[in-house]
Amino acid sequence: MSRVSISEAVSRVSFPTSSQIITLQIDLSLENTSILEEKLKDLSTPGTPNYGKWLTKEEVDTLFPPIDGASAAVTSWLRSYGVEHIHERNSNIKFAAPVGIVNQLLNTTFAYFNVAGSRKLRTTEYSVPEHIAPFVQLIHPTTFFGQTRSHRMAIDDELNKLTGLEMSEMASGTDNCTRAITPPCLRTAYNIGDYVPSAGSGSRIGFGSFLNESARLEDLHKYQFMFGIPEQNFTSVVINGGVDNQKREGSHVEANLDAQFQSAMSHPLPQVQFITGGSPPFVPSVTIPDAEHNTNEPYLEYYSFLLSQTNEELPQVISNSYGDDEQSVPIDVRNNLSYFEPFGTSISILPTGGVISIWLRTRFSQLLVIVRQARLRHDRYARAARDYRPRIVRGHGRGSTL
Repeated sequence: MSRVSISEAVSRVSFPTSSQIITLQIDLSLENTSILEEKLKDLSTPGTPNYGKWLTKEEVDTLFPPIDGASAAVTSWLRSYGVEHIHERNSNIKFAAPVGIVNQLLNTTFAYFNVAGSRKLRTTEYSVPEHIAPFVQLIHPTTFFGQTRSHRMAIDDELNKLTGLEMSEMASGTDNCTRAITPPCLRTAYNIGDYVPSAGSGSRIGFGSFLNESARLEDLHKYQFMFGIPEQNFTSVVINGGVDNQKREGSHVEANLDAQFQSAMSHPLPQVQFITGGSPPFVPSVTIPDAEHNTNEPYLEYYSFLLSQTNEELPQVISNSYGDDEQSVPIDVRNNLSYFEPFGTSISILPTGGVISIWLRTRFSQLLVIVRQARLRHDRYARAARDYRPRIVRGHGRGSTL
């Protein structure tokens, strides 16, 4: 059984009709989980015999398969209640069914809850039959009332008064790092100096975009031009109904920060953006026709996708600057092995810290620079810079940008 207590910020507002469709995912119990932590240490600790001998996706799947009979037992259980829309992938099973049937399946009552202004279809507890319990690691989203958000800070009004000419003077030096962080400031702080990665190394870098945000190539090019970075594109991979919005309208700030800072620090390595859907507004599908039916949270969908890819299909390093408050995440979700399996491969995933970076707070007065959208024309930079004023964002502990 899974059971949670909801916080004062969460309130139940209504009940869905019994015919309303809900989509859930069942993560199956895996073999050999007792050796997972030691295996990760063995692969990642310098001096151990297997240090750096990373596993392929196929080797991870072989080492940690669903326990014997799990898929057949769970699928049979679902079908016994009349569930027809069932999709199996690796170690999880996704299904769509009317709320009335799901309430019977899980011995629960789903309801609509107000979670910090967002309406979510959730429950405070669920259970499965005794003969099914050994095969099930987690069913989600059920008892998770997460408030996924980007970990950015508010725009600093005083620093927004900087003129474009002042910013252009800051772009190439480190004399003003107490006022605004530019790529040269970052390189100095981390002692990178003039090091440039090899374009022929085969390495790639990526970042995750959530909450209907996406980075814009036009904004990236303007940032690159302003700071003297050779123009380079990123590619985008869409997961779980995410939207790659390249229009000026919409939400782009956090995703742009990720794209721009990664470009500044890792050029000329190829860059990949992973855009994951999972919060309103929602892209309809056959089984989830509108936003009222949307029950998805992004992270497990995101990691499930990454786990379905081979090492060759993924960047060697992927960073994320979005997160939930830890105390709002149920223990069964925190312990879900989908979060840990990628680390047995050669893929490094850098999560957000969720706190203000000590380095930013003490040495650079909590400032980050981003370029205001759609203001500079490359062929008129000298004249436009006098009137151009980029936006300044206070620093934050983002595992993705540095």
